[in-house]
Amino acid sequence: MKNLLLVLGAPLWFPLLVVFLAVILVLYMALLAVAVSLWAVLAALLAASVLGVASAVAGLLSGNLFSGAAFAGVSMASAGLAILMFFVCLAVTRGTARLPQKTISGVKYLF
Repeated sequence: MKNLLLVLGAPLWFPLLVVFLAVILVLYMALLAVAVSLWAVLAALLAASVLGVASAVAGLLSGNLFSGAAFAGVSMASAGLAILMFFVCLAVTRGTARLPQKTISGVKYLF
C-alpha cells in the first residue's frame, strides 16, 4: 500500500524535491559568492596598504609632509582592516566548507 501511494504521489513530490534541491544549491552558490567577494575585499585592503606606503614614501621624498602623513595613516588603517578582515574571511570560508556536510547530516537525521 505504501509503495502504491509513493508511485501515485510521484508527480507531486518529485518536482517539489527537485525544486528543494535546486534552492539549496542556489543558496550554497550565493554563500560561495559572498565568501569570494570577502576575499576580494581583503585583497583590495592589502593593495591599499601597500600602495599607501609607497605613496607616503613618495610624498615624503617630494617634500609634502602632510600628504605623506595622510597616506601613511591610510596605509596603517588599511593594514589594520586587512588583518581583521582576514579572520572574517577565514571564518566565512570555514563555515562555507562545513555547510554541505551539516546539511547532509541534517537531512539524514530527518530519516
